[in-house]
Amino acid sequence: MMYKTTDGKTLILHGAVAAALLVTALVFTEKVTEGASQGIDFCVNVLVPSLFPFMFIASFAAQSGACSALGKLLKKPTRALFGLSGEFAAVIIMSVIGGYPVGAGMIAKLFSEKRITEYEARRAAYFSVASGAGFMVTFIGVRLLRSVEAGLCVYAAQICSVLITGIAGRFIFRNKYSKNHDSGDSTFPPLSQAVVDSAAAATKNVIEMCGIVVLFSSFISVIKSFWDSAAVSVALEVTRAVSELSQTHSVVLIGFAAGFGGLCVHFQIFRLLREIRINKAIFFLYRIIQGIITALLTKVFVGITGVAIPVFSSMSSPPARSLSATALGSALLIATGICFLFSLANNIERS
Repeated sequence: MMYKTTDGKTLILHGAVAAALLVTALVFTEKVTEGASQGIDFCVNVLVPSLFPFMFIASFAAQSGACSALGKLLKKPTRALFGLSGEFAAVIIMSVIGGYPVGAGMIAKLFSEKRITEYEARRAAYFSVASGAGFMVTFIGVRLLRSVEAGLCVYAAQICSVLITGIAGRFIFRNKYSKNHDSGDSTFPPLSQAVVDSAAAATKNVIEMCGIVVLFSSFISVIKSFWDSAAVSVALEVTRAVSELSQTHSVVLIGFAAGFGGLCVHFQIFRLLREIRINKAIFFLYRIIQGIITALLTKVFVGITGVAIPVFSSMSSPPARSLSATALGSALLIATGICFLFSLANNIERS
């Protein structure tokens, strides 16, 4: 793997970060250890059982050729809705099924095989980010909210946020899908090999995810000893964030946390897409917009379905009123964000 030469200022910054982390680990050993233990607990009891099966399915779909077949079948709607070549039909579907790193991993694989252009890869990377079905329904719904229906409401809201931002990108960015990649034929391994390779890939992905979760959880505990706010977890690590929010806040804020993802997830995506020049300003703006859309639609879906969520009984009324009062503000923020995306896209195309 080739990396760009690192300049002196960047090396100094990296050295300073390493030194700060070392001092923090030495001074706050107890907090770091406590956070690491919580991170390991999340991995063993949440991430592995809820995400591994879906990561395997996503990998198997790519390895066996199912994604390629799906791309040919859904080529026209993918072009019409998202302005992307047919290869991305499977990427979008598996992103919302398998969870956060699955879409980025599939985009990286397609790009390395030269089946998509870098421009297409960037476009898809901005919006193909979502919690998986296992995380949303099994963990958030069943374990945290004690309601499968509630988990499905948040999950449906997340899927809609991906579709909305993806379709919006069709009009924000110029349509540059490559027709040459839509009809290419590929060879795929036998079924037995696809199963084994997919299991190995899913295992590797889960281990890497657990490692970064434990790391972030270690230092979140230190930060929260000075600033004990759920906002810290929302910004940094989504598993811990939704767990904390389920105790004191509404499912709407859980929807925002799941839609935003947190820096822990973002770093994993940046690593997978390291060969693709991602505009991080646009990427983070997409995350905020998707978080807001997921939150608003979660509120709508819960209201429409009349789902009873036990955690609501422990909530006081002011948070609910404040969320309702900011619905218009959130909508305006989304509109402002989309305008900003147009501005960024135009600047990028002119440069």
